[in-house]
Amino acid sequence: MVEKKRSTKRYTFELPTEIYDQLSTTAEQNGTSVVEMLRKYIKLGLLATQPDTVILLRIGDSDQPVMLVL
Repeated sequence: MVEKKRSTKRYTFELPTEIYDQLSTTAEQNGTSVVEMLRKYIKLGLLATQPDTVILLRIGDSDQPVMLVL
């Protein structure tokens, strides 16, 4: 019998209730799940740690560079 390799990995961690509640509310407001929000935030964090990456925060018509310290 040949076993299929999983294309995902499972990782369990704990969040403070306050952070989970904010995450859950944000996910609901955006019509998505907490898991999908976490995946997006992790991808953004990985991108932000790449050399020579600049992240801009747009507020209204103004772009502001953001320095993330991770």
